[in-house]
Amino acid sequence: MGNKRVLLLCQHFYPEMVSTGMHMTELSEALQKKGLDMTVFCAQPVYDLDEWDGEIPYYLEHEGIDVHRAKTIGKHKAGLINRLIFAVSYLLQTLLFAWKNRKEFDGIVVGTNPPFLGIVTVLLNKLFGEEYILIVYDIYPEYAVRVGALDKDSLVTKLWRWTTKRIVINATSNVVIGRDMKEIVKDKLDEKPTDNKICMIPNWSDEGTVKPLSEKYNYFRDELGIDDEFVVLYSGTMNKSHNLEPLLDAAELLEGEPYRFVLVGQGSNKENLKNIATEKELSNVQFLQFQPKEKLPDVLASCDISVVCLDKQYTGLSVPSKTYGIMAAGRPVLAFLEEESEIGLAVNESECGIVMEHPTGETVAQKIRELDQDEDTLESMSKNSYEAFKENYTLEKSSAKYFDLISSKF
Repeated sequence: MGNKRVLLLCQHFYPEMVSTGMHMTELSEALQKKGLDMTVFCAQPVYDLDEWDGEIPYYLEHEGIDVHRAKTIGKHKAGLINRLIFAVSYLLQTLLFAWKNRKEFDGIVVGTNPPFLGIVTVLLNKLFGEEYILIVYDIYPEYAVRVGALDKDSLVTKLWRWTTKRIVINATSNVVIGRDMKEIVKDKLDEKPTDNKICMIPNWSDEGTVKPLSEKYNYFRDELGIDDEFVVLYSGTMNKSHNLEPLLDAAELLEGEPYRFVLVGQGSNKENLKNIATEKELSNVQFLQFQPKEKLPDVLASCDISVVCLDKQYTGLSVPSKTYGIMAAGRPVLAFLEEESEIGLAVNESECGIVMEHPTGETVAQKIRELDQDEDTLESMSKNSYEAFKENYTLEKSSAKYFDLISSKF
């Protein structure tokens, strides 16, 4: 009997190594090495890729994985109509590809980016009995309601909620990435028994890519002109759900002292944050684009403490998985989120950082000053961070759980 053949449906994939693209690529590579035959159907990249000239080929082979791309129309970053055309064309082409090639695969793995992608697998399940595993990264429409994109009682929201429930209920298994998220998904399964329907597998960092460096004084600090300053880093997406405003308020209070705040990444709230920094005339804050993956070890190791954040109203709807890269780099975590969230629990359980449920500029500035003066605590947090990573959040450990789940379900 040959290797099991798995079709992965996701929007972002290599070489688009940002957003969920990096996780989907790393997971597929690991599963391919473990003995699964992986095929991917994804979309053209929506983020700019400096190393590629023009469109990515509609077919390429990456690390033994067959990668197919939809020939979408419309632009994901353009206006609403263009984005809608892009989404519909991607969804229809995904359905067509999965339907035409369904007999070639033993099962399908589908993500929640974009959130309607599971409609494809529900249709194939109902019409042809195709089995699928759903990986829940974000929970919709609740996330869209909280961010203000939808009214909670609108017809669109109700229809979306019904559709999401069908996607969850008909999945062979639902993978959640947080204990807080698990409780929300359970509520969507109230029509059927939940035994064996939910599996908790945390996200990860690739232990072969990000490792603790003996010195935080690396080329990235040199590139930014940082010498002996205490560096507070945020590296990740900057959307409305990421409550970074207290960090800028703290930077204002620490202006003129030996502290540097470095914010790396993109997102819908970045321009607003940059405007706040400009209005406050903050000379100790730097904004940078997403850095190439090969720079990631130096970027994450360049700081004294690294920030993760998620506004409390999004608890359980998303999990800031950038935390695991911080742990892999052996750096302390400064977390602006609820203590009962997945990351809040992880940080407190491993004693690798500080969780602040209600951060303000004053409390954040005070905490940074305290940690700057307490080298022993910072060193202990750094050690605990890396130990917790090795124990729980490596690519090897998470991919092994995915391999066992897929092998048992398909």
